Order: sequence, then C-alpha cells, then structure tokens
Amino acid sequence: MDSDALREYPPTLKHSIQHQDIVYRRSTDFIALRGAPPLSTSDARVLEMTGDDGELMRVYRATGDQGEVSPSGPGAVTAVYALPSGRLAVPTGRVFVRFREDVAAEARAGELKRAGYRITKTLAYAPNAAWVEADDGEVATALRNIERLEAMSGVVNVEPQLLTPRVPR
Repeated sequence: MDSDALREYPPTLKHSIQHQDIVYRRSTDFIALRGAPPLSTSDARVLEMTGDDGELMRVYRATGDQGEVSPSGPGAVTAVYALPSGRLAVPTGRVFVRFREDVAAEARAGELKRAGYRITKTLAYAPNAAWVEADDGEVATALRNIERLEAMSGVVNVEPQLLTPRVPR
C-alpha cells in the first residue's frame, strides 16, 4: 500500500479539549479498512472493532502488500493512531462537539457548516452537544480541521470519535 494514502491524516490527535495531555500519534505500522471484507483469508488482522453505527473496522499491519485500497467508500483505508502505551485507536470521522449549557447545537448549524462540518446527530438529553462529520464525508478532513471547531465561540469540548479495542476488567 502506498504510504501517501494516509498523508491527509494529521500526525497527532488530541483526545479532546478537556484532555489535551492525551495525544494519539498516527501509526505507520498499521492501517484500518472500513466496512470491507477481509483482505484475504490468509491475512492476519491485528484486531477488529465495530462502531456504534455497525460499521466494521479491521486493523492490519501495514506491510506494503495490501494492494490498492480506496481512500473512501466501502473498503476505505483509514489511519490508525496509537497512545505511547501502544494502545491502538481508529478514527470514525465523527467528532463530538459540546457548547456551553446555554447554547443549542442546532442553533450553531450554520457556523458548523462554515467550518466544514454538518450535524449528524443531536442529543435529546444534551441539546448543547452534537455529533458532526466533515461535509465531504472524509475521515481525514474531519480530523484535519478540528481546530476550526475548537475555535468556535461557546465551544467547551471537541473530541474525535476513536474506536479502541475492549479491555476486559
């Protein structure tokens, strides 16, 4: 696989505004494929995760022999991020935005649109919060432009959705 396929993804991601000390770094050792069948029956995936929307993410070692993969659509390649501990995380392209208590997320739809995002889900129990995605639907775009969301007035938290493997307790 061409390593340039992931050049659009930011090299680092903050966990959130509220936890800026937690920083994920883009891994060059792994790739994820979204919503695709396994690369082959002999391919050993490192892990498999399912998003809350039911989309399957399969993580593979980036060996360079994955062949051609698309940056969008089913089977799209997605960057994999890691914490210093080595724990892997796969971005979904969704970003959680929470405004001050007195600011309804829906009322900010126009400003979100100007920042390059669209609201995909509001929360009945928290009208000041919403899930957003990049207007172009691309995961890399959503991650690359997070600073636009952070810079909006009234925003108290921005957090990219990252799927991580379950850890038994």
